[in-house]
Amino acid sequence: TGDLRCGERAWSSLERNVLEVNNADLALMVTAKILPRYQNASLFRLAKYNWPLTEYDDWSDAVDIMFRNHNSSKSWRQELFASASPESILLGGIRYKNATGHENRYSGSVAIQMMTRYFLQQKIQQLRLTEVYDKFVITRADHYYLCPHNITNLQGPHLWLPYGQDFHG
Repeated sequence: TGDLRCGERAWSSLERNVLEVNNADLALMVTAKILPRYQNASLFRLAKYNWPLTEYDDWSDAVDIMFRNHNSSKSWRQELFASASPESILLGGIRYKNATGHENRYSGSVAIQMMTRYFLQQKIQQLRLTEVYDKFVITRADHYYLCPHNITNLQGPHLWLPYGQDFHG
């Protein structure tokens, strides 16, 4: 989910080896329910943008927002639930009813991650940030950046993936 993890060592590596190296601004999209131990996290001081993320008990409610924003029908639920395996991790975060009517939740967090990226894209468009910035790095709060990550020479419009992270998917 969009929560803070890891701690100051990871976040200082982000500041030192990504933000400072690229003279970059930081936007946070993390859950609005910040754990007490992270209330004073340096990331909040570093962030130029802070967009609280709504947590959903059932992330299919978030998917409904996306379909509604694009004037699509809600039939995605019937179509998806009719064909999706209960073991699917692609729907992680979404609740469903099994054959006996018992409510379950798909394991994993893929739907949560995808909807977080959708909400991020909406914020970028709403604030017209593509007119301000020519590159966006989307990452997680628990990554360590052990060396400088200079992206100034990467040319667009492309989606750049670190070596070994393409997963052929």
